[in-house]
Amino acid sequence: MDLSPNSGWKLSAWSGSGIEKFLDVLRGQHRITQGAGAGKYLAQWMIYGQTEINVREMDARRFGDWAAGRYTLEKAIDDYEHMYQVHYPGEFREPGRTQRTTPIYETPKSKGAVFGEVFGWERAKWFDSNNEGEQYSFKRNNSFSAVAEECRAVREKAGLLDLSKFSKFDIEGPDAKTS
Repeated sequence: MDLSPNSGWKLSAWSGSGIEKFLDVLRGQHRITQGAGAGKYLAQWMIYGQTEINVREMDARRFGDWAAGRYTLEKAIDDYEHMYQVHYPGEFREPGRTQRTTPIYETPKSKGAVFGEVFGWERAKWFDSNNEGEQYSFKRNNSFSAVAEECRAVREKAGLLDLSKFSKFDIEGPDAKTS
């Protein structure tokens, strides 16, 4: 099975130690129909150092060390098994989950948080006060009114957001304050 952790392309060209150009192409399920396009952008990347379009969604560097081993294996098997199943917006399946959690993960979980996973991190999407679980749909799903209520509460009162999963930069040096 040649699947990436998110069933997408894995395409990279970068300089390596002692190797002028090292290529990493994981073709995914559509290797015959999309191979020519992947080859075109890989060649542009190798020759010019960039492509004519944004290939961020195909860049192998979007996966960190957290996506190695068990995570990738579980995700790839699940994606293959559900390849032709209907996939709803906002749907997060269980394989590979709880790979990365924050120190306060258990607090929102104990209060009914429904989690999604982004770059391996578990993120609270909304709170299920009715304990019915998320019911996916192409229209408004059952989380809509709960999310509206949460937004109203934060706007009119206060709220606590766990931002520990977002990048942090420490900028130092003589011009750091002007950057």
